[in-house]
Amino acid sequence: MKTPKSWDSLRACSASTKISIDVLRHLKNGGSEAFRGGRIYRAKLLEDLRKFLATGAKIQDSGTLKDAKLFEEVRRLRLRNDRDERRLVPMAYVQSRHSAVAARVKSILRQKLEVEYPNAAAGLDVRGARVYGKRLNDAILEEFQKLSAEWTR
Repeated sequence: MKTPKSWDSLRACSASTKISIDVLRHLKNGGSEAFRGGRIYRAKLLEDLRKFLATGAKIQDSGTLKDAKLFEEVRRLRLRNDRDERRLVPMAYVQSRHSAVAARVKSILRQKLEVEYPNAAAGLDVRGARVYGKRLNDAILEEFQKLSAEWTR
């Protein structure tokens, strides 16, 4: 059976979508645009439901065990889908990448500021020192851009 584009009541929507009436009421009271003119529109409802689930917010529901089980199943399915689609990144990998960039930036700072700068700045005027500082800034930003590139591949 095809799912309708809209429903006339919370009860009809709940029966058709298997979404708790308490959740629908929460979305409606929260100002969801899915509830317009006495009707409930499917596309906007699903979009608002995704946003609601993404926030992880809890609602004061009727306390039924069935609803709690449904929410837990949805949460687990979302996690499994994210894992299957490789949208989850292991925390250890993130930490290792950040540590690697921090080590490179530390090396650049130490080399430039402790070793090169005293000798380079000795014979420079203010303008020359600013140019040297700009080069140092560029080297550091380049390392951070490499980190950004890690997440876009």
